Amino acid sequence: MITEKQTERKTKVFAICLGQIPSAIVGVVEPLNELKKKNIIEFTFLETLKVTKREIAEADVVIFIRSSETYEYTIAKECKRLGKYIIYYLDDDLLNIPETANSYIYFSNETIQKNIIDIMKLSNCLWTNNINIEKKYKDFFSKSAVTHAPALLLKHLEWAEEIEESDTVKIGFAGGIDHQGFLESFLEEPIQYLIHKYGSSITFEFMGAKPSFVERLSLVYIPYQDTHEKYIKMIQERRWDIGLAPLPESPFHACKYFNKYLEYGAIGCAGVYSDVQPYKQIVVNEYNGLLVDNDKNAWMKAISNLIENGELRKRIRREARKKLEDEFTTINVAESAQRKIDELSRYKAPVCREGQVKLQSGKIQFFMERFNTIIKNHGINSPVYITKKIIIKLCRRLPWMDSRKG
Repeated sequence: MITEKQTERKTKVFAICLGQIPSAIVGVVEPLNELKKKNIIEFTFLETLKVTKREIAEADVVIFIRSSETYEYTIAKECKRLGKYIIYYLDDDLLNIPETANSYIYFSNETIQKNIIDIMKLSNCLWTNNINIEKKYKDFFSKSAVTHAPALLLKHLEWAEEIEESDTVKIGFAGGIDHQGFLESFLEEPIQYLIHKYGSSITFEFMGAKPSFVERLSLVYIPYQDTHEKYIKMIQERRWDIGLAPLPESPFHACKYFNKYLEYGAIGCAGVYSDVQPYKQIVVNEYNGLLVDNDKNAWMKAISNLIENGELRKRIRREARKKLEDEFTTINVAESAQRKIDELSRYKAPVCREGQVKLQSGKIQFFMERFNTIIKNHGINSPVYITKKIIIKLCRRLPWMDSRKG
């Protein structure tokens, strides 16, 4: 239980990540900001390249979020030397990224793999949201902790027990582009069947991933949202009745988190989930979701059942939301993290002055290593790859290229 500490100085917790990615914001920053608001800890989050000697000197606990770069390893070594308590936050099986993933080239790089392992070996504690990651990685650490990630959409959406019924059942999918291949191999036939069966009484929307059949079947497509804030705004506007969450069965995917359950439950739609890990950890079939074998006929039947059974949809959306409100609020996750990793509020590192920290600015080192990695991975195509990345980043900053438009 969170309680204020008035008699001793608060533990200073410092978290770093290469960028303000959803993994960092949802899994670490929001829960620890809750502890900060309750006056339990002092907490700071910085992007890796903005880290200074001052933050390291003052920190008692340092959290490395999915850290993989050589400069992050350099920071971890210095934190270890100075007696900081080091936590490694991991929400993906980073050492086993499949070739089908967009991040495969990066994470399969030998240097990156070695950095991840070396940083984990320097760390005291593993913090994860999936028991399968804990089982796979815990031997690198002296301690491990599994907590939920908070359903942040709960803060943005008020619950309505009764919703206005529509003549059209809206069915949606929200997910990253890495899902595209599996969606193409699996969902086209069921969707074709359902459109033929129900006609204009149903609509399908795809947000983020754009399988090839979206255009062929004239389905609605909502582009990838480049910030967490835009994503939250867009998904809450969809007002889906049914949410789709197909997932392959593999050791890698078993280490993913059930983010779709958090999102679909929060926005009030009934979720249809593959009967695989990690969804088996949270979904009770026909209670707070549907668990369905990765079989095309099974998905046709499951979605048809929800289309035709309004009472089942209502029960699923109600129970899914209730579980989120009972167990997945930011305060609940914060309390769980504090309880399972008591060093967050108790550990005090040896007194350290800024002058004791041996750390050079990592920007030059980081960009040189990133450039060398690109050359190694892409060879003569490196200029094309770099130009493409620059154009994508520039376009995302231009108002007329805002992904919410067109």
